[in-house]
Amino acid sequence: MTLTELLKHSLELLRSVKCRFAIGGGLAADLYRRQVRGTGDLDFLFLAEKSDTSQAKEILKKLGLGTAEVRLHDLTRSSRMNKRSQEVYMLVGRKGKKDEPGVDLLLPPFPWFPKALDRAQSHLVDFGFGPTPTLTAEDLILAKIYAKRPKDIDDIISIFEAKYPLDLDYLAGEMERLKFILTESLMADAPIGLRTLSRRMRKKKNI
Repeated sequence: MTLTELLKHSLELLRSVKCRFAIGGGLAADLYRRQVRGTGDLDFLFLAEKSDTSQAKEILKKLGLGTAEVRLHDLTRSSRMNKRSQEVYMLVGRKGKKDEPGVDLLLPPFPWFPKALDRAQSHLVDFGFGPTPTLTAEDLILAKIYAKRPKDIDDIISIFEAKYPLDLDYLAGEMERLKFILTESLMADAPIGLRTLSRRMRKKKNI
C-alpha cells in the first residue's frame, strides 16, 4: 500500500467512527516548511469516544497494521520510570517492513494535545480526499519542541526560515503555559520574541 492509499483508507476509517482527529507529523510539516522533506508514515492526533485505546487499536488493525504502545518512558528514554504505570501516549502501527508506510496515532496524554486538536478542527486542508482537520503551524511547532528529535528540530528551523506567518502571541503563550523552552539549536532562527521568552524561562529555571 502506498502512502497515498494509506492516507485515503485511514481517513475513511477515521470518518466512520465517533472520534476527533487531525493530521500532524511530516505531512503537516510540509505545509509550512521552506523545503518539502516528505514522510514515510502518517501521524494523526486521535481522541476516541472511549477513554481507553481499544478504538485506536481497532483502526490500526483494520488498516492491516501491527500495534505497539508508546509510553512516556519510551519518549524520554528514561529507564527510571515505572513502565506499568505510564499512560499510553501513542500507538504505532506498522507492517514490519521498512519500505511500507505506517500510521502513528497520537493520544491525549501529550500536554500540547487538547488545544492543538481543538484548533485543528477549524483548520481544514484537502490532501486529495476532502477537507481534513490539520495541525496549525503553531501547534505543530509546540509538538516538535516537545519531541526534540533531530527531524523535529529540522522541521522547526525550516518553518522559521520559511517566514511562515505565525500567531506569535499564541505560540509564546502556550510555550510559557507548557514550560516549553527552545533548544539552543533553534535560537538563531527563531523570532526574537520566542528567543527572549526562552532566555527568560531558562534563567528562571537556572539552566
